[in-house]
Amino acid sequence: MRVKRWKTICSLSMVLVLLFPLYGLADSGGTTSTETGKVDDDWINSQIEQMTVEEKVGQLFVIHVYGKTATDPDYEETNLRNNRGAKNFKEAIEKYHIGGVIYFNWTDNIATPLDAAQVNALSNEIQEIAMDHMSIPLFIATDQEGGIVARVTEPATMFPGNMAIGATRSATYAKKTAEIMGLELRSLGINMNYAPTVDVNVNPDNPVIGVRSFSEDPDLVSELGVAQVQGYQSENVMATAKHFPGHGDTNVDSHYGLPIIDHDLETLHEVDVKPFKAAIDAGIDAIMSAHIVVPALDESGLPATLSK
Repeated sequence: MRVKRWKTICSLSMVLVLLFPLYGLADSGGTTSTETGKVDDDWINSQIEQMTVEEKVGQLFVIHVYGKTATDPDYEETNLRNNRGAKNFKEAIEKYHIGGVIYFNWTDNIATPLDAAQVNALSNEIQEIAMDHMSIPLFIATDQEGGIVARVTEPATMFPGNMAIGATRSATYAKKTAEIMGLELRSLGINMNYAPTVDVNVNPDNPVIGVRSFSEDPDLVSELGVAQVQGYQSENVMATAKHFPGHGDTNVDSHYGLPIIDHDLETLHEVDVKPFKAAIDAGIDAIMSAHIVVPALDESGLPATLSK
């Protein structure tokens, strides 16, 4: 299977999340137009009971579509040529009953430099389509880690990455940066961030994590990861700890190959998994699994994204 197709179908859909997003549409001032907080279980159950199988499956997927608006005519051929299965956001939502979308800056969902009004309008437009279609709002996600992984660029606040924050050993700085990024994401209508990266980078030859990690110390990674979880979620942006069960000891980029983690169970629990457990204990909203094989956890050879 080609790398791009694998990444589109698998990577973006294998995020372990709550079934329904809890945050509504953005307004020009950056607040939400629906009340935030826990959704009533009875309402969730009533929605599920009314769904077809196709709608239930669709809600499990977070997909990507090219374009600056929900019906952007300039990207229709691009979407079809790149196997998006729909010519625009509107068609994807109505055809596949999707649970969410992910924005990228290299596909003009988010322009560089940032045009905040455009992103805000896109978010509101696709949420309104989703609400008209199924009365369930979308996850609108992006990767805003800071440093080398930042989809929202200037004039938004540009922070250094996790290694720089880790060097300060300051949970206060970690939380504050997440609060600011969370506030700015929410003002764009983005309600889910694929951050923080809580991989413990114990391999200096790691080609994909590196400076995206806080540290090679699992306790420090846990402390700063929890601080960022609290920062994002205090701004009503869902945080996502990644890349479970830990991408720190690889020498292969999982976007292009399939790394194997040969740690024993004790090492996995004391190093790799420790920050994820801390994040879960802190009430994180989502965990992103990794395209890595961990034989100590599953001898089948399947990557974590496909492993039971």
